[in-house]
Amino acid sequence: MVAIKDDLKQTMVHSTGVNNFNLKRYVGPDDGLLGKNQYNNHWNQPGPDGRQVCVHAFIGKLKDRSIATYQTLPWNHRGWHAGGDANNTHIGFEICEDNLTDKTYFALAKGTSTLPAKGVFSR
Repeated sequence: MVAIKDDLKQTMVHSTGVNNFNLKRYVGPDDGLLGKNQYNNHWNQPGPDGRQVCVHAFIGKLKDRSIATYQTLPWNHRGWHAGGDANNTHIGFEICEDNLTDKTYFALAKGTSTLPAKGVFSR
């Protein structure tokens, strides 16, 4: 992994783009809070789903349905979430989407993306 230099500019927030707000789908293994991913197809492993992706954190729901943020890559390491030079200068978050009908969840998840690093569960 390549460390991000001191020219970190901002965060980049993406949507997972699927109807699944469960953190266990993207973060693993289960720590007792996430819940078990029965398919073990989480993104916290090399080449998830055959893709070359790596983000700094995910925002979604735990097994008790509370909203949390899980850090999956050190802030000072280069992710692979934007392509090109933005990977060198941005911290990447993925919001685990629902079917976009739960406005309360989306508002809380979007607000969570502004938490300082100390408000994030490190993995």
